Amino acid sequence: MQTLQPRLLLVDGDPVDHALVHTELAADPSLMCLIDDAPDIETLERLLRRKQRYDLALVAMGLQNLSGAEIIQRIQETVPELPIVMLVRTDEIDLAAQMALHQSIAGYVLKGESHGGLLPATVRGVLERVAARRAAREAEERFRRLAENAPDMIFRWSYARGFEYVSPASTEVVGYTPEEHYADPGLGYRVIHPDDIPVYESVFSDLADPEGPRRYCVIRWFHKEGHIVHVEMRMTPIFDSRGELVAIEGIARDISQHVIARARLRELTSRLTQAQEEERRRIARELHDEIGQELTIAKMRLRMVENALPAEADAIHEKLKMLGTLLDETLQNVRHLSHELRPPLLDEMGWEPALAWMCDTFSQRTDLPVIYQHSGSADRLDPDVEMVAYRVVQESLTNVARHANARQVVVHADLSSDELTLTIEDDGQGFDMAALDHTSDAAVGLGLLGMQERVDMVGGRIQIVTAPGKGTRVEVHLPRKERRP
Repeated sequence: MQTLQPRLLLVDGDPVDHALVHTELAADPSLMCLIDDAPDIETLERLLRRKQRYDLALVAMGLQNLSGAEIIQRIQETVPELPIVMLVRTDEIDLAAQMALHQSIAGYVLKGESHGGLLPATVRGVLERVAARRAAREAEERFRRLAENAPDMIFRWSYARGFEYVSPASTEVVGYTPEEHYADPGLGYRVIHPDDIPVYESVFSDLADPEGPRRYCVIRWFHKEGHIVHVEMRMTPIFDSRGELVAIEGIARDISQHVIARARLRELTSRLTQAQEEERRRIARELHDEIGQELTIAKMRLRMVENALPAEADAIHEKLKMLGTLLDETLQNVRHLSHELRPPLLDEMGWEPALAWMCDTFSQRTDLPVIYQHSGSADRLDPDVEMVAYRVVQESLTNVARHANARQVVVHADLSSDELTLTIEDDGQGFDMAALDHTSDAAVGLGLLGMQERVDMVGGRIQIVTAPGKGTRVEVHLPRKERRP
């Protein structure tokens, strides 16, 4: 981007002084200025009517029949913010000083054969200040355009003056206009839902620490029209030169639709999970009661056929024996599948015996040592919580068998007065959680996602700690009774 050359307005009717100004400014290589000359009143008025943007005016103490004060007044009527430097003779210094008290001028420089070298330095200093102010104004204008067109509420709140800036989006987010925020410094606090005030105050107190851990929270606001708005707030503390917190700048985003969508998705997930468990229960019952019974009857009839054959029919006896063995294996597989789908032990005896049984049978079936440990009580829990506990351990063991290449798994269950804590830890190859989050294969990680959804459904928490070559630790905390998020 090409930088524009500074443009100066030189108002001086003395041709000698006029030429000297040009000479001195041209001799300074750092000042590549364009200069518009106004040696008389007519030229000055014509240049001012052109609405040309000037960066600085160099003004003599008089021009024809106009005094220096009158010249300044005419310039400032047309270009109010234009910096002015007076060019004065020795006998005009006192008058220039008086003018500086009553009129906005940037300074003055003595006229003379060389100006003592001060003119280029003065012009350079004023132009640098002009460039800095212009850059600040342009940056502020860019920020204002962004802020005033953003859908999020952007604000600045100070301890000294309350709200110093609130973007127009506040009207959409919380119903109150920026002007209402300016007039009421405590408005931002009073709209917070009472249950969320501790969360807000905790984050706010963290802001006083420059190295504070949290600058983010999700809270509820009361909209001006009375309904609840879920807001995601991100705040930045502003400190003065002494390190004192003086202001907060932040962004508030209305995430109500996201929260509602999450709640609906959670409810849908809950219903699908419940439907899945009911279907598992139905299929398990059919496998046990119908197919299992039919296989048992088939085995009895096979025995009857075998008993009815003559003893010398050795070949047929051998084939019937093989068929009986196949029926025994099929019956065992059906029972195992029925228990996998819906273990009756879970409904009849509860979570603790069911987990112990699962770990034992899993170890026998896969030849992978599974050590089950239990501490605390074995009280029955909410049925949905017991089912989540069972499915989480089941899914974790399945993942270990499929992917971990582990030599051993330890499952520990501890029931306290508040919650059930489950820990499933293996010594396998582990995996990269970050890579799992960014994989393009939609099927990868579905088991972990299902565990997360089940735990969320009852108001629990899950943490997975793993790394390549470091094994995997799954830790789950479940409430005794289901808590809807």
